[in-house]
Amino acid sequence: IMKKIKHIELFGFPGSGKTTISTLISENNKKISTKYRVESFFEINVFKLLYIILKYIKLLFFLFFSINTKMFSFNIKKYKQIIGFFIDLTIQLYFYEFTKKIFISQHGFIQITTQSDIIREYFIHNEKKLIFYLDNIPKKESLYIYLDVKKEISIKRDQERVIKIKKEVYEESEILFKMILEKLKVEMIKNNSNLNKTLQSILKIYK
Repeated sequence: IMKKIKHIELFGFPGSGKTTISTLISENNKKISTKYRVESFFEINVFKLLYIILKYIKLLFFLFFSINTKMFSFNIKKYKQIIGFFIDLTIQLYFYEFTKKIFISQHGFIQITTQSDIIREYFIHNEKKLIFYLDNIPKKESLYIYLDVKKEISIKRDQERVIKIKKEVYEESEILFKMILEKLKVEMIKNNSNLNKTLQSILKIYK
């Protein structure tokens, strides 16, 4: 009997193979008797909207600060509250949408914690908030897969990209992934070189 898994979320360092493996799983739907839709970060509307909102909040805040330096400490506090409000709202909306679909997410809730400087900083300094969401993340008929790739391999793969990833992204992501792996039950799959071997390791989970 095959396990019934409606939702799969892949997460890991940049270049860990999230997009490639997501596509391979969806192409093997006959073997796992489930047809998945692959969703990336920019196809998930609530996350796309959050990314735009955070970008403009940051811009407006620093424009205001440059005009009114006396209000700096007050502004920083308000800025963090506003950022927190939109991040929390977005995650709640995502969890609500999560239960309605059958999909593979290469940039779902877990990966989104590392996707921008603002969001990484928010969760690194709000560990209790991160734990709260990990406790409440949808778990029924869901599978969370951490693509375990050596950092050197991930960085090497990143060199081939047009947009390079900053060193701090790896360091901060490592902190967040460590916290997540301690709190959430996940499947750890190595993906250092052989894609077919990685895929077969994931398909075994269904048996």
